[in-house]
Amino acid sequence: MRLNILHVALRSISHYRASTIYQVLIILALSSIITGSLLTGRSVRKSLAEKNINKLYGTAYYISAGNKYFPHSLSDRIETITGNGIEGILETDGWATNFGTGTSALDIQIYGVKDSFFQFNRKSDSLQIKKGEAIINKRLAAQLGINIRDDIVIRLPDPSDIPAESPFTPEEDAYESLVLNVVDILEEGGPEH
Repeated sequence: MRLNILHVALRSISHYRASTIYQVLIILALSSIITGSLLTGRSVRKSLAEKNINKLYGTAYYISAGNKYFPHSLSDRIETITGNGIEGILETDGWATNFGTGTSALDIQIYGVKDSFFQFNRKSDSLQIKKGEAIINKRLAAQLGINIRDDIVIRLPDPSDIPAESPFTPEEDAYESLVLNVVDILEEGGPEH
């Protein structure tokens, strides 16, 4: 009697039915978990992108260097070529300290902008900032106990043409400290006054 492959497979499944059922159930459970995670991740990514686009107040394009450094002249060159308004922003991690009390906040986001940024971003027309001044958000102000006209010490990595993770990075302390005067505290929707 010659047995074909289908007959052998069916007899094997019949003999090992308990373990076969467990394997099928495990595969179904894992498949549904992975599929759910992928769909949820895509949905979360889409909603985060939409939320960020709404905060850009009509900005058409956003280019990020990630952990790398773009020279500021790049935004000027792109503006010359395209004829559109372009603004460069330095975005980095750092930490801040209340100059008067020494209270610190670690791992904060720091944004550096030129004067022209506030005219570029029409929703922020009322904001003005000069050299040596800073605008912070309400959460950081509360954490540090800072009021308007208090001084804040900002410590941030020095921008460099060489990425920080490069093997050729100098070993000396590549951080810079700035003492800035807080001129405004931002609420979620805009300046405090």
